[in-house]
Amino acid sequence: MYQYAYYSPAAVVIELNQAQLNSLRYGPALEEQTPLDELGTTLQSVKELTNLTLSGVDDYQESKKLSLDEVLQFMGVKTDAGMNLTELETKLDRIIELETVALDSFNDMHEYLIEIDADSVIFERHDAAVEKFKTAMQPVKDIRSAFNTAGSLDEQQRLLNELDDYLSTQQFKKTHTAEDFENGSLPFGPRNLQAREPLLDLSSLESSLYDPVNVASNSLTQDILRGLTAPSPEPNAEDLAETEEAPQTQEIIDLAESLNNDPVEIYNWVYNNIYSIPSYGAIQGAQYTMDLKAGNPFDTSALLLALLRAAGTPARYAYGTIQVPVEQAMNWVGGAEVPEAATNVMLQGGIPTVLQSYNGEITHVKMEHIWVEAWVDYEPSRGLVNNEGDHWIPMDASFKQYDFEAGMDLKSAVPFDAEGLINDLMATGTVDEQAGYVQGLDQSKIQQALSDYQSVVEAYINNQTPTATVGEVLGLQQLPIKQRGPLDAGLQYQVVDRASQIQAIPDSLKQKFRIKLDYDSWGSNALDETYNTVSLAGKNIAISFEPATQSDIDLITSYLPKLQENGDIDITKFPDQLPGYLIHVTPELTIDGETITSLNNIAMGTELTSYYAMYDPSFGWSQSKNRPIAGEYIAIGLDLQGIAPTFMENLQKDIKKVGQDIEDTNITGLDKHLISGKILQSVLYSYFAFNNIHDELSSRNTGQLIYRAPSYGQFHNNINSQYWFGIPRNVSFPGVTMDIDRLAITSSDKSNDHDLNKAVNQSNGMRMSFLENWIPEVMLSTNLEQLDGISASKALSFASDLGQKIYTLNINSISQLNSIEIDSQARAEIIESLRSNKVVIVHEKPIALGKWTGSGYVILDSSGAGAYKISGGYNGSETTSSNLLIGSGALLAVTDTYAGKKTPTKPWFSESLKKIWKQGLASKATGYLGLGVSILMALTDDSLAWSDKLAQISMNLLGFGVTAYVASALVAATAIPLVAAVLLSVLIAMALAVAVTYINSYYFSMSTWRLKPDLRGRLT
Repeated sequence: MYQYAYYSPAAVVIELNQAQLNSLRYGPALEEQTPLDELGTTLQSVKELTNLTLSGVDDYQESKKLSLDEVLQFMGVKTDAGMNLTELETKLDRIIELETVALDSFNDMHEYLIEIDADSVIFERHDAAVEKFKTAMQPVKDIRSAFNTAGSLDEQQRLLNELDDYLSTQQFKKTHTAEDFENGSLPFGPRNLQAREPLLDLSSLESSLYDPVNVASNSLTQDILRGLTAPSPEPNAEDLAETEEAPQTQEIIDLAESLNNDPVEIYNWVYNNIYSIPSYGAIQGAQYTMDLKAGNPFDTSALLLALLRAAGTPARYAYGTIQVPVEQAMNWVGGAEVPEAATNVMLQGGIPTVLQSYNGEITHVKMEHIWVEAWVDYEPSRGLVNNEGDHWIPMDASFKQYDFEAGMDLKSAVPFDAEGLINDLMATGTVDEQAGYVQGLDQSKIQQALSDYQSVVEAYINNQTPTATVGEVLGLQQLPIKQRGPLDAGLQYQVVDRASQIQAIPDSLKQKFRIKLDYDSWGSNALDETYNTVSLAGKNIAISFEPATQSDIDLITSYLPKLQENGDIDITKFPDQLPGYLIHVTPELTIDGETITSLNNIAMGTELTSYYAMYDPSFGWSQSKNRPIAGEYIAIGLDLQGIAPTFMENLQKDIKKVGQDIEDTNITGLDKHLISGKILQSVLYSYFAFNNIHDELSSRNTGQLIYRAPSYGQFHNNINSQYWFGIPRNVSFPGVTMDIDRLAITSSDKSNDHDLNKAVNQSNGMRMSFLENWIPEVMLSTNLEQLDGISASKALSFASDLGQKIYTLNINSISQLNSIEIDSQARAEIIESLRSNKVVIVHEKPIALGKWTGSGYVILDSSGAGAYKISGGYNGSETTSSNLLIGSGALLAVTDTYAGKKTPTKPWFSESLKKIWKQGLASKATGYLGLGVSILMALTDDSLAWSDKLAQISMNLLGFGVTAYVASALVAATAIPLVAAVLLSVLIAMALAVAVTYINSYYFSMSTWRLKPDLRGRLT
């Protein structure tokens, strides 16, 4: 769509620095704030103004070879007396005035500490902070004084450089987290990676599993190697042992028993019930594959091996390169229409794959693959009578062929006029091709068109086939059921070559997840743990903080409301903020109740650096970076290949139990992970599940192959720090933040249409962004408070409704940033993305929504993958709240004081907080989680009548399908002007997301995969 020109970095920076200076000079006034807040914001303003002035001088002087006088004249800051630094000097004077206010506040805090009889260590921290503040202020005052006597431009520039050097080492606000455009893919969409070709000989395959074998021989032939690696003729104890990826859980043991511990029945059950995902490496393990009813060849093989071993049948893995007819490969990946589409998905999934041709025609696919070999009683019954094993028999339950049953052809029966809607929509606004913006589009037209069209479709189904099943309406991907019969001695494809049998999947073929937390940017480490993802599947993960000492607990407790005579508390007396610099906390990493505690502690409100990294055996490590604040409760979620309904059910049960324990004043076992963590986890995993069902229906209606690749994100209480030279003076608790670092897919159009695939990815990305604010809003709002969140998609939509210009920028239109007001750190990220040949969508100036003020912007690459950012650098959303369990309730994440573990005071069991929990968050979370499981049952039961007792849920499923179809029709429309194409795909997707999610709350918390073992249909 765009042609990119080359711009030198210097030329780009000059042009934009001038715009930044103008933005700082003439930007919107700061919102009303206290003098203590003003000190930090004014210091930050001086820091940015000084840096931008010098950057503009240096870059322009270098590129144009001008004198300093000429540069300053151009920038409008040159006078006969030197630089016009009035604005800078005024801000410095105000900072010096505010120093007195700051010191007075420190004196007030000292008096409070005396009043509560604080421990001596708290006084020591206070005195150290005061001294640090005074010392840090002195260079600012000295430089300000020197400006009064500076007699030349060179002297003024020297002072500016000195001020810039000093302030650049100081912190006054939270650091913006920018995307890394040099390494890795953007957060939402395809990973843009391709696996290698498959290995074709034994020695190469062996070396991919283990270190090479060393022998005393001048030449290691294939025959010698086969002798070294040949399996033992008889099984041993390890062939019955549990492994990390194939544990002997009670559920697996029970399932094996229900299948009579019979290897034939076990093989058939896995083949008939587990849908295949074309990806590579052990990702989720046997138990989660059984729960999800889907998995890749490694995980499906792990489940089969675990069940066989639980039944007493020795089993091993086999690994090699296989060759399959291309038609079977196309069917296996989900119904690709051309060979290239099939291999595109497989290569993105990490499977070493290559197409094979004969006489110029593609005939086969070669790929590396894993399967199971079981020691069964093969002769004479071929496994039907299993008394004593006598042969290793291969079993592959992951490579299978599907029957595809089309749903109703609603596109033909009830066509949708996409181009007519586009024309109507464009007529409501302004499209400026030259300036690259769209303004004034009436988005309500999209929502009205969707609502009208869904009514027509619903009427059509009810009139034509009122007794139709869900499967008949939506279409199915079905497995021909494998009946009990003799086992084959070979596999259903040709084995090119194979490695030796292995008794456990080697570490080199397991995907991994790393969690690293640093105290500072120099890498002072707080936590650093790496896990195989098979050990994390279905588990609750969190980074949280615990008060470091009893002195810290006592100080926090002094700010909490006291129990009244009637046993209740006054919830209006919860603190709005705490003195972060006085409270020390210790980081903790918790995985399903098991906690790893850091050895060091840090002041509450301090900005840390966290790294989440995912390892793929085919692609290596990919990493994301975040800036957590000490004291937050950070729920970390993994969506490895889908969210299992049983996992959602367990979250629902846990929240119900916590609510009952609080109601019964049962203190045993209650802690921050149950009280605060479970709510945050339920929102995060509902976000993942909801996106999965949207992806499923989007792929069906747009002719795409879409599979979830290992993904992760976080949802946490916000802590807002008031920084004075890095000192977290006060911390407040404004709400919650969702930040999804990676929502990855493997994706291809079935006919390998790259343009359509890109458009669908962009459309789906905007929906992913919108759900980041919508799901916290609906799950955390109560009858006491309706929350309002912000995401990139909502910011763009809101700005458009306000009449702002919405710009679509590329490297050729980078100068349009002169017309856009946005904070300096977001602007810098946009510049870097444009230099990297990305496309950026951004609105004209900051917006205010509730307590949030800032901008939203979208960064897109050539595949349609995107980053959906808001001010501050989150690829996510912020939701403000005054609810005690959400806003000020972040205190729960800092200490278990509320649970009564540290003091006899138990405000958690007061009637006021019980009511908030019972009538608010707990009931909301359990209700949505439960309804999600109910909808999943409707989605996966192909025999469910459209008009039965779950008709309401069924019609909501229709709403998903209709929305996905309308999105595909709009994406394919040709009436969109070039300049508006990307923007309109964003606005259309956002409007569709709004419409479909507000049709009914029954949509919430769904998974794409089946719930019941006996249900065999899945949406295509």
